[in-house]
Amino acid sequence: MAYDKALSDKPVLIPEGIFPDDLDTTALALKVLQPSPTEVTSSILDMMAEYVREDGGFQTYFDRSKDRVDPIVSANILACFYYYNRGHELGRTLDYVRLTLLNRSYIQGTRYYSSPDCCLGFIGRLLRSSSDDHLQATLGSLLESRVRERLGLEGSALDLAMRIITCAQLGVQCERDRRALLDLQCDDGSWEGGWLYQYGRSGVKIGNRAVTTAMAIAALSS
Repeated sequence: MAYDKALSDKPVLIPEGIFPDDLDTTALALKVLQPSPTEVTSSILDMMAEYVREDGGFQTYFDRSKDRVDPIVSANILACFYYYNRGHELGRTLDYVRLTLLNRSYIQGTRYYSSPDCCLGFIGRLLRSSSDDHLQATLGSLLESRVRERLGLEGSALDLAMRIITCAQLGVQCERDRRALLDLQCDDGSWEGGWLYQYGRSGVKIGNRAVTTAMAIAALSS
């Protein structure tokens, strides 16, 4: 739990003092750790599928009393399902993510992801999770058009890095953004941290210099 001991012993970032397990982190972990036996993964995916809403969006938490929904969280969960060849089970979620792109509802960020470039980057990650024809046809050209709209815009090093990675994935030239990212490199070779995530209620943002530097290196190598 997060506390500000200098002021009080009451939780600050987590007002209720309880932070339930979340589907976003679980989806990311399943792709990285790839637990075995496969029955373990299947049972976790089955449990996650119980938290999809009628509109296709996923609840963020394994707690039905906390109905928090974020389209990028849903995209990350969908990427996990596609990775394990179960994306076809979540057609409504794919439509939900497509609608996010279509309406540009990511442009001011989302509940948990404040950067539009990070939002598009995670949707790009969804496309990289599977070569499924329907997934690629549903999101591919639309994501490309939305990424093109971001070309040349200012942003943090993390914003630029995620934009460049998505552009490289889609075959979009972005030399101006590459130069801008290089210009932000610090004397020691790193990049200043950018905001990757934020708490939904408080809006407190989370960033990390090492993550930004790793993303910048990946972007410039793409």
